[in-house]
Amino acid sequence: MEEIPFALAALGFQGPCPTWQAPEVTGLGRLPMRAPLVPFADRAAALGGDVESSPYRIALDGRWRFLLVEKPAAAPREFVLPAFDDSGFDEIEVPTSWALQGFGRPAYTNVLMPFAEEPPAVPEANPTGLFRRRFTLPEAWHGRRTLLRVGSAESVVYVWLNGVPIGFGKDSRLASEFDLTAHLVDGENTLALAVVQWSDATWLEDQDQWWLAGLHRSLELVSTAPTFVADLALRATPGAAAGAGRFSAEVAIGFSSVPEAGHRIDIELFDSRARRMGAALGVEVPVFRRGREMIELVSGYLFPGHVARADFEVEGIRAWNHEEPVLYRALVTLRDPTGAALEVVSQRVGFRSLEIRDNQLLVNGAPVSIVGVNRHEWDERRGRAVGLDGMRRDVELMKRHHVNAVRCSHYPPDPRFLDLCDEAGLYVIDEANLETHARWSSLCHDPRWLGAMLERGARMVLRDRNHACVIAWSLGNESGYGAAHDAMAAWIRRVDPTRPLHYEGAVNRDLHAEAPVTDIVCPMYAEIADIVAWSRSGRDRRRPLILCEYSHAMGNSNGSLADYFAAFESERGLQGGFVWEWVEHGIRVEAGGGRVHHAYGGDFGEKVHDSNFCCDGLVSADRRPHPALAELGVLAQPVRVRVVDAARGEFEIENRRWFTGLEDLALRWAVEVDGFAVERGSLALPEVPPRSRRPLRIRFRRPRLASGEEAVLDLRFTLRRGSAFAPRGFEVAFAQVPLPIASVASRSRPASVRAGAVAKGAAARIRNASPPAPLVVEERGLALSVRGEATELVVDRAAGRVDHLAHGKNALLVSGPEACFWRAPTDNDGLKQGWMKGLRALGDWWRAGLDRLERKPISFGWRTQRDGCVVLRMETVLVGADPAVAALHREDLVVHPSGRIDAKESFETPPEWKDLPRVGVVMTLAARFERLEWLGLGPHETYPDRRASGRFGRFRSTVTDEFVPYAVPQEHGHHHRTRWLALAADDGAGVLVTAAEPFGFSVSHHRVDDLAAALHPTELVARAESFLHLDAAHRGLGTASCGPDVLPRYRIRPGRHRLVWSLVPYRAGRDDPGRLARETSHPGRR
Repeated sequence: MEEIPFALAALGFQGPCPTWQAPEVTGLGRLPMRAPLVPFADRAAALGGDVESSPYRIALDGRWRFLLVEKPAAAPREFVLPAFDDSGFDEIEVPTSWALQGFGRPAYTNVLMPFAEEPPAVPEANPTGLFRRRFTLPEAWHGRRTLLRVGSAESVVYVWLNGVPIGFGKDSRLASEFDLTAHLVDGENTLALAVVQWSDATWLEDQDQWWLAGLHRSLELVSTAPTFVADLALRATPGAAAGAGRFSAEVAIGFSSVPEAGHRIDIELFDSRARRMGAALGVEVPVFRRGREMIELVSGYLFPGHVARADFEVEGIRAWNHEEPVLYRALVTLRDPTGAALEVVSQRVGFRSLEIRDNQLLVNGAPVSIVGVNRHEWDERRGRAVGLDGMRRDVELMKRHHVNAVRCSHYPPDPRFLDLCDEAGLYVIDEANLETHARWSSLCHDPRWLGAMLERGARMVLRDRNHACVIAWSLGNESGYGAAHDAMAAWIRRVDPTRPLHYEGAVNRDLHAEAPVTDIVCPMYAEIADIVAWSRSGRDRRRPLILCEYSHAMGNSNGSLADYFAAFESERGLQGGFVWEWVEHGIRVEAGGGRVHHAYGGDFGEKVHDSNFCCDGLVSADRRPHPALAELGVLAQPVRVRVVDAARGEFEIENRRWFTGLEDLALRWAVEVDGFAVERGSLALPEVPPRSRRPLRIRFRRPRLASGEEAVLDLRFTLRRGSAFAPRGFEVAFAQVPLPIASVASRSRPASVRAGAVAKGAAARIRNASPPAPLVVEERGLALSVRGEATELVVDRAAGRVDHLAHGKNALLVSGPEACFWRAPTDNDGLKQGWMKGLRALGDWWRAGLDRLERKPISFGWRTQRDGCVVLRMETVLVGADPAVAALHREDLVVHPSGRIDAKESFETPPEWKDLPRVGVVMTLAARFERLEWLGLGPHETYPDRRASGRFGRFRSTVTDEFVPYAVPQEHGHHHRTRWLALAADDGAGVLVTAAEPFGFSVSHHRVDDLAAALHPTELVARAESFLHLDAAHRGLGTASCGPDVLPRYRIRPGRHRLVWSLVPYRAGRDDPGRLARETSHPGRR
């Protein structure tokens, strides 16, 4: 057997007892975890706080020499040596997930491990990345300590300097820091790292995400003085009196040689304008007293370590909260016995208190509603290597949509993200890097993993305890509940008694469990009825309930989010929750022709995977917000308007904020009639203290309404000045109030001319036009045609449907309308692939054959009315998988000589079809009809259980733009409670659809079956035709991909359904579809 070099064997990288498969060993040569401090050159630089410009920091990000080998034993034995020839290595960009730079392949699983071994074993085929880089230290660093900080390495990193073994570290989401000082050489130094993908630690990081090895966060060299600030622990809490605060600091000092008495630290606190808050406080650094035996004995009992402690009162402070995230900067200067400054470090702090009392989590005494999201670290191109710009974009989008809290799922984030949360005002639940999903109930009881689990919680606290944004420590995720959690909880409570603990695993089977490891009842995906029952039981009088995960945002989702918010606001102790999740984990794939999609599990040939379960975010992988994010933002908006007397313009404005007024907002209002503003104005808001209401009077003229017109008062609250996250004029909140104004004009009165309305001349031409010639009915075989001067309609009697409709020379319909009970399944309806394929409602629908209904015409007839209209009556049964179970569709079409078509649709669905996707009709419009306009809810898609963010108005779009590119194609683009819609071609040919009652519609260049079959958007080829769905009823969205299904009130039950609608040809640019819609009577109106 070839002898293993000492440099590789010493760390257990190679050899018979590998340390990467020993759960009891979590690191060697790694320094204790601490706050990520970087010394500054002087006090002025420390006040600025820009660590990247410090002369005592060297970034190692960028190009490294890299070789991927199949396992640790395959690493060249000399690769750690300076003289090793690495010309055969590739180059790679760091930070990185190496599989996304062409080395190996990604794999995604949610629960199951991607290999068959049992813990702590991992596969023999164990991809290992070898990294090499050379560096030369500045002259100013000579005589000082030099540290290597590896921000993140998955799943274990080994370090050599100039061929000498330095150490290794596990825990893929926290930094490993090593002291290089003793092994540096003058001139060029060679740093070698080995990152092993699979280790015993992998069993603790089964976190519903891509398995991607690499160096995911920045690497840097840090220089400290020989006597240095080793760590810094700060606490800042507001006092009882206004402006009062208490500040305390514990400063650990390290000595490279024998500790010397007489060192001291100066602690100063500065505000954002660099004004010192009070006087500087000097504290001597304690050292162990040596002398006679008795002195050393007593000193040994009392010696607190080389830790200087300070505690003092501060006046004139402002508390930190999510609305006013006021930060101060603490400067710590270490001085030698002569008073000379050795080192200066700084850390930002916020004065903030936390308390659990009376079923509430109190932030500075206020029971703040938690509007939270779960956030994995993800970049569509770089995997878990997320840049600072990406983090800023996340924070900006969150703040714009009134998100006030982030759960770091399921590991501590890049520390720069916590800096941004401090600045922006985002509450954070910091979570230990611990999830044993594949062995949920066993590893937490296994003593081999006790130290690793405890260490992961402890290291998180030691790194992040200075951040004001961190309001709770989470002991991990989906890791069972065992002695390891009890030990972690006890350690954290001792070290940081100021923050509550959070752990879902202790209450996931019983919301009333009196688990000592969690101060928050934090279930995931609990139903509304269950959390309401918990609240009303009154059994727990101390802890709040905050959902750690809910409203699973997979695909077209987040139904009933408004129902959750209603429960949060009305029930004691329900304090909000964290939507799962923020961003989808799709991997960007260039599909050619400029087309892009995001890959998910199985797209890289993995045998074990969970398909698209990683695509479940409020924003896509490239940070495009999904419509559900708008819903969350509206539900959480800080302003509400309550109607007192709408006709008189009397309202109440409610400030939903907890700490600040509404002085930063301006109110712009408009009276809108059928979506057009007929009067506008602005108003200064009254002073409205937090959580209070004030009267609001808006003086407007009562509009004159034609028959069928609707008036609303549209209120928009915008920023008076730009903020860090949005420009001046950005809309922060909106409200719409229907105005109870009766129409005062006859139905035929033309609407007032306003933007987009029909011109008077055009209206006159329509009124004065001579009546069209009578219709002619002709039967030729199985075809029946109805022809007139203005229209032609052809029915295929054998198929029982319209096969052609034209107006003048313009083809309008290619086919339809015909009954439709099917939609392209959403992820909540049921997944189309993977082991979850066909679960949920989709399985029932497939078994019933709703996706392949056979149409069987059973009757057809026609007649001519006295007014010259032709009435067509068709009856069709639709048969699914069971020939004895069928739906009946009756359709009456009234063809007018003018070309207008009136339709009465009647549907009778069988009791066996207990929960339908939709009930309505679908028709295929001829090519060219691209321009879309409608009156109803918009501008984005709305559904029966996700419509709070839809505003009533007149909207324009295109059929192409109606497509919502979810990671897996599915139902999308539905518009709930529509009054009318119009489709037009560029040449002006148009089709208006209006109905007796508000209806739902969607229009697409993709057939439902195309969407249902496709697994990626790039598989779809847009058709020239447009497919228009009109729905009498449409199922809600729910969250059943992982959570509760659609609530009963948003489901479609079997029985009778009715849809009365009209199709009216028109000329875009000449005719106003809104006026035509109002003038279209519906004899079948109920």
